[in-house]
Amino acid sequence: MRINTNASGLVAYNALRGTNTSHERSIGRLSAGLRINSAADDAAGLAVSEKIRSQIQGLDQAVRNSQDGVSLIQTAEGALGEVHSILQRMRELSVQAANDTLTADDRKFIQYEIDELRSEIDRISDTTQFNRKKLLDGSSALLGSADNLDTQALVRGELSGSQGEGNFKISLRAIDAGQAEIQKSNIFKIKHDGAVQVSYSDDSVATIGEIDGTPPGDYTMAIEENSKGGVWVQQSYGFDSYPPPLDIDQFSFFFLPNQSLTASVLFEVKGIDTASGAVTFSVASSTFSYSGETAEFKDEIVITQSGIASGAAYYSNLGFDIPPGALSIDMSGINDYKVGNKMIMKFAFSDFPPVDPSGNDVNISLDGTLNQEWGGAWGEIGLNGADTVFYDRQNWYNIAPTLIAGKSVTLRQFFLNPETGESFNGSLNLRFSDTLPSVTAGLDGRTHTFFKASIAFAGCVATSASSLRDVEDFWDANGRFILDDPKEIRIIQGDGRSAAITLYGSDTLGDVANKFNMAIAEYLGQIKYITGPARLSSVVDEKSPGVEAVRGVMLLRTAVTGGAGRLILSAEQDVLAAFGFNVIQSAREVRYSAHVTDAHSGNLVNDAEFSGNVMTGAVNRGVDVVFDPMIGIDAVWNDATLKYDLTSKPHLAERTLHLADNAAVLQVGANEGENLTLSIADIGVSALGLMDVVVVDRESASRSITVIESAIDRVSSQRALFGAYQNRLEHTITNLTAANQNMTVSESVIRDADMAKEMMEFTKLNILSQVGASMLAQANQSPQNVLSLLR
Repeated sequence: MRINTNASGLVAYNALRGTNTSHERSIGRLSAGLRINSAADDAAGLAVSEKIRSQIQGLDQAVRNSQDGVSLIQTAEGALGEVHSILQRMRELSVQAANDTLTADDRKFIQYEIDELRSEIDRISDTTQFNRKKLLDGSSALLGSADNLDTQALVRGELSGSQGEGNFKISLRAIDAGQAEIQKSNIFKIKHDGAVQVSYSDDSVATIGEIDGTPPGDYTMAIEENSKGGVWVQQSYGFDSYPPPLDIDQFSFFFLPNQSLTASVLFEVKGIDTASGAVTFSVASSTFSYSGETAEFKDEIVITQSGIASGAAYYSNLGFDIPPGALSIDMSGINDYKVGNKMIMKFAFSDFPPVDPSGNDVNISLDGTLNQEWGGAWGEIGLNGADTVFYDRQNWYNIAPTLIAGKSVTLRQFFLNPETGESFNGSLNLRFSDTLPSVTAGLDGRTHTFFKASIAFAGCVATSASSLRDVEDFWDANGRFILDDPKEIRIIQGDGRSAAITLYGSDTLGDVANKFNMAIAEYLGQIKYITGPARLSSVVDEKSPGVEAVRGVMLLRTAVTGGAGRLILSAEQDVLAAFGFNVIQSAREVRYSAHVTDAHSGNLVNDAEFSGNVMTGAVNRGVDVVFDPMIGIDAVWNDATLKYDLTSKPHLAERTLHLADNAAVLQVGANEGENLTLSIADIGVSALGLMDVVVVDRESASRSITVIESAIDRVSSQRALFGAYQNRLEHTITNLTAANQNMTVSESVIRDADMAKEMMEFTKLNILSQVGASMLAQANQSPQNVLSLLR
């Protein structure tokens, strides 16, 4: 018996320790339900299990990713559903507007809704997001930029190949420069007699006030050197000879001291005494003084061979002095006089030295060409007794600028129709500015033009100086002037830009043309294509060549070729009818040839030809490249035809385009490369081609139906693609779920514990543990037997 080494105890202890270790592992398996709780349980099994477990977790996340992708697609598709509804409404409105039972006013209100619907499409395109990621503005397909602001890439469909990434050099040449649009208005006519049309010089020193009794014709007022003077018969009626047999001593007439005198005098024969050689006249005189004052005189005088029968004294009852013999009858022609004969004499004198202390006394000259279409021919006009036939009439009024500056001055003169004998005492009121130009003595001819004016009659052709109130087209059938309240005209350009002008009754046709010119040039942006002043709207005052060869019309021209430069007007029906614009030169698109190469290697990508400013599919099947509509084109004003000629530039237009893939990628698998690419097109107004949807007239409304149909097709195509994506993702989710299930089962077989087997093992180990403990206790009791020996 030994007590130092309890061999049996050691055996029992080791057995119990092993049993307890296995017991603990069994408890762990039973507690965790896993067969492998650590690498020690099964190193190879643990490695396989962990790989399978990572796949399971990846598949779980891939399912969630796919579900998020479905949500993204549903978000985008829901937005496109609303865009579809908007497009259907726009198409319905276009069909409605294409019916000529509607007026321009009706179509204008429809256009308001069209514009708002287009704005909503752009808003949907710009704001539709999923997790703050924009979906429908094209950025979920690619990012594009160009080296020039006039070039833009638009995604309009599914991208092909490698998404069209890279830098591309595009060389363009216009092989047909196309054609810009010209519109022509009604031929404007004057509504009533006496309408005044005035065109002032830029630095005019006088403006026209009231005109009364002046016959229709064209008049020019100017300032000249003070060198005019004399007396002459200006017009006559009923005489058998011209000039009438009246002797005039043009240097013998006098006037009050320190005065300059101009007078227009009307003589009418009241009686003839051939026996005594005397003719009785009733005389009316309108005088104009050096200081701008006017006066009227009337008298009845008798003129004989020796002069006015008033004795030896000067005759002064007409506002000026006529000495004896200065005005006398040529007896050889007395038989030419008949009762009712008329003549107009013109008096123009200057005082030397001038009254004006500055020495700058001048002449106002009034040139007139009386209208031959009104009241019959205006007959022969002889100057200073010469037998010269012409219709230009010139009257001089001697003035001192310092005395009339800042004043309203009335010029009066008689007019006579030599065909009918009808006479007029016409008056013209002028308001002079505070400063008048000085004229150096000795200068020959006119030095400064105040204005050009015409006095029209009902039915004659209007000019740029005609007030809208004087034009018959702006009065309705009930005699109402349609511009009693200001009216707006909206100008819509083919690229979707618009501008508005306001018409006032006081505007002239020239004012309206200037407003159109400003709106088209500046607000619609066509000025950037023009060298020199813009001539995009004008009134034809003189007959001109080409399509503009009609006086009295207003023209709208564009300097932009094709549909991008097309102009459509929107206004109230009566305003549009008043102008009556119609297209006399239709727009035609530019025809381009394009050479597309890789910007780095120079390798050819594509060669293409296209019309207009949109190149489709040459860089990538789903990418349209939009250029400035005038790229490679010059707009040159042609003085001969009075329009813009469009010509191809001699050199190539080159643009560099950068495209970067930015398509949405869904990770739909547990491993690298297991993904799905979503290419979402731009559905903005520009990408859908809706910029030129205009329904303010029947033609544009009809054309818009086709444009909207094309947009509906594009949205339908994108929605169909979304449906395909969604269906694919649904299958992907199903597949991922099945794979996840199978892998989970496989991982369970490797790692999970067989509870029945483990319970059986646990029971065995539990018994062995108890037995081991009991045996260890027995082994430990053996050394106690030594004590029995010591008793």
